[in-house]
Amino acid sequence: MTILETMQHYRDQLDTLLTGQPNPQGLADRPLTDQLALFEQLALGKRERDQADPAFVAEVEEAINRLLVLLCVPPDIEERTRAVLPPNLWERSALGLLLADVLWWLYQDDMMTMSHAAELLYGAAGLNEFQKIRTLVNKGVLVPYINPHESNPQTARRFRKSQVLTWKAQQSQGKPNVQPVPKDELDIVALHDHERKSFQEIGDLIGVSRQAAHQMYQQRKSSQRKK
Repeated sequence: MTILETMQHYRDQLDTLLTGQPNPQGLADRPLTDQLALFEQLALGKRERDQADPAFVAEVEEAINRLLVLLCVPPDIEERTRAVLPPNLWERSALGLLLADVLWWLYQDDMMTMSHAAELLYGAAGLNEFQKIRTLVNKGVLVPYINPHESNPQTARRFRKSQVLTWKAQQSQGKPNVQPVPKDELDIVALHDHERKSFQEIGDLIGVSRQAAHQMYQQRKSSQRKK
């Protein structure tokens, strides 16, 4: 794909985001104005996370994933994932702060401080361990978040415990990458709804893209409802 074709494709994606898709199947397919209105409700605490329907949570997660990648990852990067998001994204704009609030709503029970992440991975939380964590962030191994309710920006950084544990397990097995697991051997609905794994993490487990993992989740969720 040429540079011009890449930019045109990116522009088409932006146009779709602004206007929405015909017959939207979920929040991610609706116009950006609708998505932001819902995000603001979540940021204001108008919907309790522990009482939210798992299907609704999945829609929010898919919508914010698509939005983050589309707006924050350069369109000419071949693997456009959240792993290459700017570390300071959450503090540098009003939109970043809003998205930080929504991500906190999504993952707050899975968040941990840098100190806890360092202790979990390296058994200590000193300067050397913090530098190792920063290296993992720079490599895209860990995605940094913030606690938007933490007044001290020096201690606001957070990481997802599930992601830290996944990396630790990979290192203990001596495998740099997660080996794909047969799709039929994993309960994708349970992984997402109960273990609160992201679609990116589930996709890594079964060797498919995040979008494909989300589609499989929706199909299995629909099948379960019909039983």
